[in-house]
Amino acid sequence: MPSVVWQVPGDDRGLAYGDGVFETILVRCGQPFLKYLHLRRLCQGAAALGISCPESFIDAVIQNAVSQQPNRERWVLKLMLTRGSGGRGYRPSDPSHPRLLVSAHEVPPVPHVPVSVGLSAEPVLTGSSMDGYKHLSRLSQVQASRQFRPGLFEMIMPDANGRLVEGTRSNLLMAWDNQWITPPMRSLAVRGVMLDAVISMLRSEGQAVRERPLAPADIVSPRFGGMAIMNSVFGVVPVQKLETIELPQADSIARIASCCFEMDSDLSGNSLP
Repeated sequence: MPSVVWQVPGDDRGLAYGDGVFETILVRCGQPFLKYLHLRRLCQGAAALGISCPESFIDAVIQNAVSQQPNRERWVLKLMLTRGSGGRGYRPSDPSHPRLLVSAHEVPPVPHVPVSVGLSAEPVLTGSSMDGYKHLSRLSQVQASRQFRPGLFEMIMPDANGRLVEGTRSNLLMAWDNQWITPPMRSLAVRGVMLDAVISMLRSEGQAVRERPLAPADIVSPRFGGMAIMNSVFGVVPVQKLETIELPQADSIARIASCCFEMDSDLSGNSLP
């Protein structure tokens, strides 16, 4: 069972090697938003690393943390689950003693929508068994975030072939003719819980959602209807401009943006892609 702490010692493997996973959960009026999906991703990522992550235990920790903030209307709960202390060297000790770090944070400012985004020169790193999970080694996102310029809300990270994959802290969704396009799930460094929830909602309404690579040329195609970025803290945000290119503003994207926080906070995994 992980030990729960509010501070982390210097020999923790998460600090030393990024040996762990994390989740950032929006809490609104005492309710952790999309809690089920956060729990599932945290425990699946931990399992991929071979770190113990009892879902019922983590759930109880979340509820306890929320109960300690009864007067806060909106705040962010962050969970970092590491393999624990393991001494020097990459090879984990056996057995390990996982450590769960719990912290509370202010909600970032809500953006004025739609937003402008830039194109990062730092490519997204994928191709490992940890793709899609929120593991603690996020240096490519750190490097991309250093490229922010005034007026930009997000930096979009390409893959090695220049295709648009995801933001430093967000996933992408594109309106294309009468359907929706998102980059292939296997190409994502982080498979966002908001993306999963939005795709589930769209498919439940009978709308087509396809996975395919997004080329920069797609945004100037007459078939292109607009783009949104999303995560579970700031929601779904329409993109007005990518670098110097003005993007169309689809009413369908505005609708998703306006209702994204109304989705069930305990979505069943059975309906997810």
